Amino acid sequence: MVQLYTSPVLDAPHLLEHEEDEGELMKDEGLQQVSLEVSTAYHGYETYIEDGLICLKHKIRNLEKKKLKLKEYKKRLSQGEELNKDQKVAVEKFEEVLHNLDFARELHKTLDGLTQNLLKAQKKVVKQDQTVRLEVERRRLATVLKIHDLLGNMQQEHTQKDLMTGNNQAPHIPIQKLHSLNRLAAMLGVRRDNGLSLDEQMQDAALVYMDLLEGKDQPVAGSTCEYSGLTRRI
Repeated sequence: MVQLYTSPVLDAPHLLEHEEDEGELMKDEGLQQVSLEVSTAYHGYETYIEDGLICLKHKIRNLEKKKLKLKEYKKRLSQGEELNKDQKVAVEKFEEVLHNLDFARELHKTLDGLTQNLLKAQKKVVKQDQTVRLEVERRRLATVLKIHDLLGNMQQEHTQKDLMTGNNQAPHIPIQKLHSLNRLAAMLGVRRDNGLSLDEQMQDAALVYMDLLEGKDQPVAGSTCEYSGLTRRI
């Protein structure tokens, strides 16, 4: 899976930390035109994005408080009240604060919209992944059932004879290979192994089925049973 790396856009609250430089951030006017096209599921992205939006929201609140404070300073100044040096310097930055506040609000709005698009896209990707996994599991289960049915039918006496002789349109299977397949049937739980408990036999059978589905060749009854060849034939 592709990791969700730190994005300079989502770290925007840190860019706003020094308000003297905030005006330069308005150069990124193309941000609103960004479109999301997601084809990979990201893990933990919800928390990451939410944290970024919360930080930006806190910055907006701080700017709003500063705006109110500076408005009060301007009002007092217009009424002829004398302000101290720091207050006068702060009043001179009133327009800059308004500019930064507008930018932060617009940035939050844009990121929130992108977040909603990402969430929708992620839900779609997750659903597609689930559909693919279910289809893979369905096919694997179908293969297991086919193998179980095939080996089960081979346990009948007349079928064994036809396979050894190649009669009745049955494929000819050498007796040694047939013996291996019979042993495989027991290993897969098609035939009951009284030497093991049912749980033990099924646990062992599950491991053999896993090798079989992965196309591995494993030794069975002294010879190699070609699992991949068996799955292709059925």
